[in-house]
Amino acid sequence: MSFDLKTQLPLLPSARKNKLKHTSSTSSNTADDDNNKNDTNDTIRIPSKRASSSPISKDADCSSSTTTTTPSTPTTTSDIHHNNHNAAVKIRKDQLKQLSSIPPIPTSITTTMIVHYLSTTVNFINSFAATAEDKLEKCGSRIRDLDVKLCLLESKLNSVREEEVVEV
Repeated sequence: MSFDLKTQLPLLPSARKNKLKHTSSTSSNTADDDNNKNDTNDTIRIPSKRASSSPISKDADCSSSTTTTTPSTPTTTSDIHHNNHNAAVKIRKDQLKQLSSIPPIPTSITTTMIVHYLSTTVNFINSFAATAEDKLEKCGSRIRDLDVKLCLLESKLNSVREEEVVEV
């Protein structure tokens, strides 16, 4: 079985986000219509932000056509964190609902992806280690050469001092 990485692997999260931004920007006028249709592709649709995000008060009558809204202004940091947590939980539940319709990636593809990742990572680490070892070896040989040259220079300086002392 041949495996093509570009066509059979799922999109990375960043690529999905870019694709989603691109599709939502090109079809912003038809976003509500698209959300109502059954999607046949793998993209995740985010509901339009046109709807009001303020909460409906508890005393509002559900049967009436008008609803009373209360402004949502958190007063403390714990209220802000609580609201953020609730929003994150809601988003996560929506994502799970959307992703539950997508079939899982077959085991053979997952295994191939992991093997490919491991082999490329090991090749990179091996080449990095070889390059680092070569550079360290070159640096060590340069240090040894400098040490030899320094010893020669010191011996020349010592001989010059001895000749000066004798001539004086």
